[in-house]
Amino acid sequence: MPAARRTPWLICYDVTAPDRLQRVHKDVRQYAAPLQYSVFWTHATRRQVVGRLGRLRPTVDSDDDFQPPRPKRKKEAKGRFVSPKKRMD
Repeated sequence: MPAARRTPWLICYDVTAPDRLQRVHKDVRQYAAPLQYSVFWTHATRRQVVGRLGRLRPTVDSDDDFQPPRPKRKKEAKGRFVSPKKRMD
């Protein structure tokens, strides 16, 4: 079985309650680099990202917090990836 492929991921969130916001920020910061306060970049496998974000479900309130829609297919995701190193140059 081939090794899982690591790809770049942009993780964004909008949590309304300050206490939950701090918990989400602290957790995501353990495995992703912050670009802005609620925007992070990481290089990981799909399984790693799904597992890590799955641990946030008890913290995120689906009624109060904004969860942006995710593309269903890879070709639906539009845009261009710019690594943090290129942004700082």
